[in-house]
Amino acid sequence: MPEGVCELPLWEREIKTSFRDRKGKPDKRQREILRKYGMSFEEGGKHGKIYLAEDPDRYIAVSSTPSCGNTGKNIARDIVRRLLNGYN
Repeated sequence: MPEGVCELPLWEREIKTSFRDRKGKPDKRQREILRKYGMSFEEGGKHGKIYLAEDPDRYIAVSSTPSCGNTGKNIARDIVRRLLNGYN
């Protein structure tokens, strides 16, 4: 690895890789990753919710249909932030 470049932790790589190609509702692999890290997905009308299973009142709202090519990356970023920083 080049000097000055740090490798992402495995959990962060898994989340970012899994959600990179998101095309709407989470697929089977994405749901497995969410479960692995104590999270769940709940379908709604135009938006779904990704939340920690232990605290379903605090969640990340996600669109049921992607609005741009970066949707999956943005969701992965939000999940990583929530896991690192909590839901504050």
